[in-house]
Amino acid sequence: TKAYILMALVPGITACIWIKKTKQKYIGTKFLATHLMYFSILFNIHHVFPQYNLAKTIQWKQSKYYSLISEVKPGSAIESVPLDGSTWSVVRNTPHAVYSTLCRPFVWESRSPVILMAALENAVLLFLLIIILISFNPKKKITEPLFYLCIYFAFIIFALTGLVTPIMGAIVRYKIPALPFLIIAFLFIYDQKTLNRSKREKAIQIR
Repeated sequence: TKAYILMALVPGITACIWIKKTKQKYIGTKFLATHLMYFSILFNIHHVFPQYNLAKTIQWKQSKYYSLISEVKPGSAIESVPLDGSTWSVVRNTPHAVYSTLCRPFVWESRSPVILMAALENAVLLFLLIIILISFNPKKKITEPLFYLCIYFAFIIFALTGLVTPIMGAIVRYKIPALPFLIIAFLFIYDQKTLNRSKREKAIQIR
């Protein structure tokens, strides 16, 4: 199902509309407020409509993968923390979920050409992330709503993917929609002048 993509896009699009209708100020704050409000509603709506429980839905989808692992015993399964169906378990395990989606599989975990390609893709992304962090200019203000939409969308997709599936092949498949958004966000942060200055400073130190 592609419902998770729509769910991840809705708050970002809502924030963009809010920003367009109002002044282009406090863009980051408006994106944060929109996402907090959106997910607060989603994770608490079961108090009004019991049939819609997002935390339990995520747990149910994760349990389906655990059942698949116990039946098929794939070699690409990774460690993950079982969710208990509560909102807190989702929040608590989100950092590890994002890490798993961003970094796994590692190159040495590759047991098939597809997993190897995904591992090399992760290595390239991590390398780009390091370059971006080196070139980052804290004085540079990003006022383009598209940057925030891309960052939040990628984060949500990575979190949901890591929370639901402990199988590397599925992780590779589910995180694909977020990758173009992540690259776009990287381009907004990248600062060639800062990177060149950092290289010159290192060259001077070596001399």
